Amino acid sequence: MATDIYNNKFVKKLFKNSEKIFKLYPLTAKELRDFRRNLQSRKRRRKVPYVQYNGDIFSDLSRVTETLEDLRAVQVFLRQYPYPKTLKKHKISRTGYAIYHIEVYFLKVASLREKLGIMVNDVYQLGLPDRRVTIDLLAEMPTLKGTRPITLLKHFSKSIEGIARQRHLVAHRGKYDDKELTELRLYELVQERAKIPDFLIRLKIRWYVREKLRIFKQNQDEIEKFIDIFFSSLVKEFDRRCKALPDPSTPAHRPGTS
Repeated sequence: MATDIYNNKFVKKLFKNSEKIFKLYPLTAKELRDFRRNLQSRKRRRKVPYVQYNGDIFSDLSRVTETLEDLRAVQVFLRQYPYPKTLKKHKISRTGYAIYHIEVYFLKVASLREKLGIMVNDVYQLGLPDRRVTIDLLAEMPTLKGTRPITLLKHFSKSIEGIARQRHLVAHRGKYDDKELTELRLYELVQERAKIPDFLIRLKIRWYVREKLRIFKQNQDEIEKFIDIFFSSLVKEFDRRCKALPDPSTPAHRPGTS
């Protein structure tokens, strides 16, 4: 059974708070355009600590859920080689098409580690710049030592070490590769000269992609289960800090109320 991240208690609370904030501080047309272009300004959140706190964490949540959607999209794209004539015209081979999406997959999975770390930084209001956030640094923070979120993050980091290594290889070599894929690329390169039937190459690539999809689907299920548990580990701290901040929706702290 698929994990519904949006049914998570932490996510529900954050959405409820965000809906309340949007009613008090409606987005302008410019802010909506900036949101679509991923240029969200934090200026509107700085005046009210409650709004800033929830707004920062909502942005963190959006980055995580978008990454999960990207991982699902990779699996959809890998299942097909659309518009073969157009792709061949632009010299995009079947293996080239597969490589591109596999690279995206490794990069996106590995990025979840940093995105979840940034969320912990914001939930616990540690004030670290995003670029400085690492699991090792978070684990050394007195506020976080021995906490459930850090234990979970360490476990997740260890479980994706292989994927993280692939990301580094892609970054340094500029290309994902493995033995089986190299063989498939070779078949494509010599296809015409060696008179290799096209259906044979298509079949071999289909088998290769099918195995990758099986692994990716299995990974997706495990990643979503983990994130559901991870989000649940943040509920108590998130609640505590929200209650400690003046809620602008209450009469005493409502905008324009003296």
